Amino acid sequence: MAPTLYLSRRSPPCRTVLFVAKLLNVELEEVELDMRNKAHLKPDFLKLNPRHSIPTLVDNGVSVWESRAIAQYLCNKYAPDSPLYPREPERRARVDTVLNWDLSSWGPALRNSLVSIAESSASFD
Repeated sequence: MAPTLYLSRRSPPCRTVLFVAKLLNVELEEVELDMRNKAHLKPDFLKLNPRHSIPTLVDNGVSVWESRAIAQYLCNKYAPDSPLYPREPERRARVDTVLNWDLSSWGPALRNSLVSIAESSASFD
């Protein structure tokens, strides 16, 4: 049975997972969630992903969410020898660096933006 991917095709992280699956020749059953009607907040979906985020992958009862974690899972399970996510620690570290660079870049930028907004709105008091 193919893994099930809960997604919205409008979401770049969801398209990332679709792209990785295609590169690995992993067939996925796709379930398009109607985000406008809050399908991601329904009790059945919350059992799969309490963070109610997409993409969410369910494979043989294992639920994985967050696009990078799903991509790594697909590589590890379905193509462990793929150069897309190499086994050698040095090469994998380079891939992990690219996969995660925005976590350190966007966090401080967002925090600085929020501080600026808070400071400017304080002047309206």
